[in-house]
Amino acid sequence: MTRLSAGRAPMRPNRMSGKGLPSSNTRSDGSSGAARVKTTSAVIAAQIRRALKEGGSAEHAQSVQRSFQEEIKSPGWYTADLRRAAARFRRQIQKDHGLDFPVAVADQLLLGSVREEKIAAIFPLEKLDAQFGGSEYKLFESWLGRISSWADQ
Repeated sequence: MTRLSAGRAPMRPNRMSGKGLPSSNTRSDGSSGAARVKTTSAVIAAQIRRALKEGGSAEHAQSVQRSFQEEIKSPGWYTADLRRAAARFRRQIQKDHGLDFPVAVADQLLLGSVREEKIAAIFPLEKLDAQFGGSEYKLFESWLGRISSWADQ
């Protein structure tokens, strides 16, 4: 069974538990087998959201909040750890589903209001920009309304 894991960062409290995302050959009960479940971008986005929520640091979330006047939702990820996890998500999603799927997952993640979800939506796309065309850039432009502060990056 192929699993997508955000991994663990050394010396940081409350990092990822090692739980991954289901690949297209994972059954709904978590086992692999003949009965395949269609994995949608919404399913993958939900798994990423769960991993982000479980992997944060409450102490760092409080520290992040002090940087903003308005209240932000943040599970408290350090940027470098989040970037590494997002890169692993991208590699596995692209391996299992192709180029269009990371864009669809990002579109789902940008619907949320949690800072790390929005960042995790964008980080995986950074390395793919040369492969995007007009239709993707039109979609990216539509995302601008989902960004509410510089915290959303």
